[in-house]
Amino acid sequence: MRIRVLVAASIAVVALLAAAPSFAQMVTGLHILPVAIHAPGVAPSFWKTDVFVTNYGDNAMKVGFLFFPEGQANAMPFTVPAELTRVVGAKQTLLVEDIVATMFAQSNRKGMLLVVSDTMWIPTNEPDPEKITVSSRTYNTGSDPRGSFGQTATNMLLYVNAVYEPSWITGVRNDTSFRANLGIGSISPSTIKVHYRVRRADGAVAAEGSKDILSFSMGQWSLSSLGVAQGAGPLSIELWLDGASVTGGLCAGMFVNANLFFAYASPVDGAGSGAGTGDGEMLYAQPGAGLQILKCTQ
Repeated sequence: MRIRVLVAASIAVVALLAAAPSFAQMVTGLHILPVAIHAPGVAPSFWKTDVFVTNYGDNAMKVGFLFFPEGQANAMPFTVPAELTRVVGAKQTLLVEDIVATMFAQSNRKGMLLVVSDTMWIPTNEPDPEKITVSSRTYNTGSDPRGSFGQTATNMLLYVNAVYEPSWITGVRNDTSFRANLGIGSISPSTIKVHYRVRRADGAVAAEGSKDILSFSMGQWSLSSLGVAQGAGPLSIELWLDGASVTGGLCAGMFVNANLFFAYASPVDGAGSGAGTGDGEMLYAQPGAGLQILKCTQ
């Protein structure tokens, strides 16, 4: 069945990239971008997301875009409406500016974005369904005199977690110079519970709790709203699936039976409006169990 074909294709791609450095852009037919937005941020900023798609194949192919808004239960479609597809020629690059507003006609919204060329969604793409790479830039376009600033995100497929072992984020700060958000996304057919624990440099717990993430959705919270007091020194974040949400891992069938989550932190250089440089980063949670999709081949 097509589900199994997608899993097999994804396994093959990740196996080839197992030795790739973190944040490497992947060439595959399924790209999970953790967040896309068209909404105001800390005044006077306004945030938008642009998406870039390059076709490395030798034939033109159709690429589909699926948006899963934050804070609501969503379903995974296995067809992409024609108006949410674009044709990308061989060796060409497509840019979709302000994608949440221009393609999905959404305002004051953010959510997870899937970019697909796999034949599971677009069967007419054979024989070159696996040859796109995707990245996005989320950036401020408000009246801040410092101009535009933002952060880049690429595929989360390498960073999904489906088991008991936690994922880890390092490089976070929440002090007089930096503010940060924690984002958690779900690639799951039902609501999942994800636990988090924020630790200070000496290992002391700064805050802990859990979030219920609805199906095929995501959420994002400032560290301050999670109870992390401003303080000097770096922070790390540990995240793990609640035992009741674990369904057996990716081998159970991606998008069918498996509950998966990903997470990221997005520190910004500037604890308040007009402070710092405004530069942002996207720090992905690294699964402690390694590249779990590879375990299906063992």
